Amino acid sequence: MVRGLVALLSVFRWIARFLSGLWRRGLLTGLEALTASERRIAELAAEGLTNREIAQTLFVTARTVEGHLTHVFYKLDVKDRTALPSALAAPTSAVRS
Repeated sequence: MVRGLVALLSVFRWIARFLSGLWRRGLLTGLEALTASERRIAELAAEGLTNREIAQTLFVTARTVEGHLTHVFYKLDVKDRTALPSALAAPTSAVRS
């Protein structure tokens, strides 16, 4: 039983590393590429909250919000937060070819 769980965890770790590598190489983009934290922060930014307001709402630092938004902008291929509402509502795109 324990060996099975360890093997399963190893598989999950491998998948996570693989997907992370795809994102770093720019292959994984779109809504599916966002982490739960990035998605939550992007939604709050799309609602018009400032970085400081988002940070206070989620009990994180403003720098953390900035970092997540930087990743969101790259993954969704948007230039600024004004484009977030339409990017979050758009159909998903999984992998660049």
